[in-house]
Amino acid sequence: MPHKVQMIETRHEITNRDVIFSVKKGRKKIGELRVSKGNLVWITGNGRVINQITWTDFNDFMTKGGTWD
Repeated sequence: MPHKVQMIETRHEITNRDVIFSVKKGRKKIGELRVSKGNLVWITGNGRVINQITWTDFNDFMTKGGTWD
């Protein structure tokens, strides 16, 4: 079953508020991705902040094929 990803904020440019993507598998919410000017934050379905990453670190992670080495 594919994941359902919903964008909660309707603005296109991030200003003073995070853009929130709600991610669900079936009816169960597995988490939220909060995108801001400064970083990305993943919050689990039960509200626990798992990781926060700056845009620079995210770029490094993605350009190295998804590894932290």
